[in-house]
Amino acid sequence: MTQDEGPLLEALAALGDLGIFCFFILDNITFCIRSGLVKGDRNRMMSRAAKCWVLSATSNLTAACLRLYRVYTEKSQDADRTRLHRKKKALLLSAIRFLCDDIVAISLSRTTPLSTGLVGACGVLSSLIQSYNLWPKRLIA
Repeated sequence: MTQDEGPLLEALAALGDLGIFCFFILDNITFCIRSGLVKGDRNRMMSRAAKCWVLSATSNLTAACLRLYRVYTEKSQDADRTRLHRKKKALLLSAIRFLCDDIVAISLSRTTPLSTGLVGACGVLSSLIQSYNLWPKRLIA
C-alpha cells in the first residue's frame, strides 16, 4: 500500500486485517472445541469465524476494485505504459483472488453451502493466483 491511497483504502485494509485476525482466533477456538479442550457450540463458532472471513474478503475485494478503478482512470505517458500494464494485471489478479476467497467464505458461513464444484474451483483458483504472486520474478536486465 502506498502513502497516498487515501483514508478509505486505509480503512478497508484495516477492516480486512481485523476480519482475518478474528477469523484466525475464532478458528483456533473452533479447533479447541473440536478436540475437547474447551466446551462450546462448534457450529456456532465455525459460523462466526466464517463471517469474519467474509468481512475480510469483502473489504479486500472492495479495496482491490477501488485501486483497479483508479489505475484504469489514470492517464499515462508512453514511458509509463509497461509499468501501468503490469500494475493493472497485478490488481486484476488480486481482485479475482479476493472474489474467489469471498465465494469460499460465503459458502462456509451459510447453513446450506454453495455448490461444492464452485467452491472447490474458487479455492483452487485463489491458491493458484496467490502462488503466482509469490513466485520469484525473473529480473530483466
